[in-house]
Amino acid sequence: MSQTSPSGLKYWLREHTSSTEDLSGNAPVAVFAHGMGIGLSSYMFTFLPELLRLQRISKVGAVVLLTQPQVSMDPLGIENRGWGPTDDELVETLKSIASAHGPPTKPDHASIDSAPLLLMGHSYGSFLCARAVRQCPSGLLRGVVFLDPLCFLLHLHHVTELFCYQDQPVWPLTSEKSIAQLVRNERLTSTAMRRHFRWYHNALYMEDLATLGLLGHRNDKGGSQATRSLVFIAENDDKFAVPKVVAYLKKPVECEGIDSKLSIDLVADLVVMPGTAHGDVVLQAEETRKAFAKIEALIDSWGSSTVCPKHCED
Repeated sequence: MSQTSPSGLKYWLREHTSSTEDLSGNAPVAVFAHGMGIGLSSYMFTFLPELLRLQRISKVGAVVLLTQPQVSMDPLGIENRGWGPTDDELVETLKSIASAHGPPTKPDHASIDSAPLLLMGHSYGSFLCARAVRQCPSGLLRGVVFLDPLCFLLHLHHVTELFCYQDQPVWPLTSEKSIAQLVRNERLTSTAMRRHFRWYHNALYMEDLATLGLLGHRNDKGGSQATRSLVFIAENDDKFAVPKVVAYLKKPVECEGIDSKLSIDLVADLVVMPGTAHGDVVLQAEETRKAFAKIEALIDSWGSSTVCPKHCED
């Protein structure tokens, strides 16, 4: 069903349909932000069925699909599309979703294991994930999944230019690239990207994930903590500088343990999908199944640490 948060952000909701016993009261709400194009319609035949499968087997509770009308083509012009939520509106929306549809609050709610939300974003939707990671208080996000993310290394001008300022459509529209360029150059989508996009407002760094405890770690005594960040990158993605982003994400964040002198490497789980292009992870059935097998394994790994998680603090 369609919902509108108190801050005005619209989303689609599907509550968990299993019994309370099946759900076990602790499955996180899966919150998904779609990419640029025609809205959620692109995800109906491959991605969303896999997400709902996770719900059926109680890996996640409610499923929430955030709308991004500012980058969704609307040929009829019937919706006031705006330019996307402010940071305050986004955080308040996530808090209201957690309160209304998340697992019951427990005494150890400050623990990341009882945080109510699993955040997922594809392509342009990764910007909402990035902003949420930077702005949300601790105890709200249990994990985050990035699919074809555009939010890393935005301070490098050529990274931002690749997806913000690409060539005009090539006529006739005989290739996927030409169609993608047409979508990008639709009037309001183009305005959202070229007039209202601020790289520093949407950039995400590994240290941001570490601050919320969303990176896994390994230390020099053999202990480990399961990661809570999963990143899928297409090997042949032409929307950002893949080699630079992959090298950045593979480099661990080094810090000292809070309660000990252990040397700790903080890491995200990175999956480079060979032979794929931007969008294949959500549009090609086989690639989508592979991705969701990884996402399911990520959820199952939580709580499997051999030492208490420690992350960098200022």
